[in-house]
Formats: sequence, structure tokens, C-alpha cells
Amino acid sequence: MNSSKRFLKLRPLIGRVLARRAWRRYAAASWTPESLELVRRRVLDSLELVAELLAGKPFLLGRHPTLADVAVFAQLSALSRCREAGFLADVPAVDAWLRRLGAVPPIAAALSP
Repeated sequence: MNSSKRFLKLRPLIGRVLARRAWRRYAAASWTPESLELVRRRVLDSLELVAELLAGKPFLLGRHPTLADVAVFAQLSALSRCREAGFLADVPAVDAWLRRLGAVPPIAAALSP
């Protein structure tokens, strides 16, 4: 059996182990469901602020991507690979902007493996 097939069989177990480890970390840091909800709300507020900046424009400062787009993209593209990626679905303008910016040739080339 090749390594990719073994990984696929272990994937559910690895996910549970990582989730348990994350929960223990949150508990050790005194995170509670209420404080996690506060963090969730702050993330959504920040995403809504980015959506306001994008209102009527393809990029943060106008028709062309700028350093501001790249800086925000770097932070939010990491979010899109996390369990919390569902937050992006709550703010479609930001999700569309991430996809649009990720398709800009130099950025797409930098992101490709």
C-alpha cells in the first residue's frame, strides 16, 4: 500500500487527534465557549470591514491590486485553509475577492506548488 492510501485511511483519526489537541490548548488557555464566540464575532466584524472597503471595487483601493491587497490577502488566505474557513462564506464579497486576487498571475504563480 502506498503512502497516500495509508494517509487517507488515517485522515479521520488524525483529524480527531488534532481537534482534541486544539481543544486541550483552548482549555489550558482558559478559553470558554463564550470567549470563542467573542473571537468568532471579532473575526466576522473584521471580514465585514474588508467587505465595506471592497464595496463597488474589485480590489481594496480601486481597480488594480496594491500592497494593501497583498497584505490582507496573506492573512485571510491562511484563514481559508483552516477549519474557520466557513467564516468566509458568511462574507461573500471577501470570499470572491480572495479568489479574484488569488487568480492574479504573479500571486497564482507564487501560490502554486
